[in-house]
Amino acid sequence: MNKHLLACFGLTAGLLMTGDAVVAASTDLRISMTLRKEIQLSDNSALYRLRFDLDGDPLKKARKISIVAPSRKRMDMQNPLHLNIAHLEVAESDYAYIIKTFPEGYYGLRVAPKALQGGNPSRLFLTHDFPAGLALVTPTPGATGLPTDFTAEWYPLGNAVNNIFVEITGPDVDYTATLPPTATRFKIPTGLLASGQSYRIGLGVRVQADGTGSHETVQLIDFTTAP
Repeated sequence: MNKHLLACFGLTAGLLMTGDAVVAASTDLRISMTLRKEIQLSDNSALYRLRFDLDGDPLKKARKISIVAPSRKRMDMQNPLHLNIAHLEVAESDYAYIIKTFPEGYYGLRVAPKALQGGNPSRLFLTHDFPAGLALVTPTPGATGLPTDFTAEWYPLGNAVNNIFVEITGPDVDYTATLPPTATRFKIPTGLLASGQSYRIGLGVRVQADGTGSHETVQLIDFTTAP
């Protein structure tokens, strides 16, 4: 397997978690593709992630999953344990590698036997166009002494996006919230963060159209809460 690629399968027990909501696991096969640019604002370094996701009960019967690039090159995954979630992800700091290895165009996502795909879309279009990131006001990179319920703020967006999202990670925290594109602030929920701890907040924008993958730009900020 290419050293840049990570492929894995998983098993759900009939329930899927989506934000704070719990929904029944679908009996349909669902296919998605996400191209994501993560910018660490402390040094303006970037990491690019391309991820293909398939999930649904029909996946349990799949012998093989294939992703076919515009060049007709195939990336194959086997499913010997008959699990119902599959991910294929590449994470790379070299954008030239992403452009060369995953060119713009249609990517076919196929499952064998083919009958398992049903009426779901089998192709998604990938572009290398990322949405412009948020113009952030607060917090600033490396901020210290922040209250545990501080408010992140940014200027109104000047471009059209589907939504804005917030991701917070740290000790015992893995939180995501989705906001409308008109939002300009987000107050950290009371009780989510602890005092005197280091966390990372990602403030991102997402663009997606019918028949395409999602394209995201996320800005990452590390901060510490007040003791």
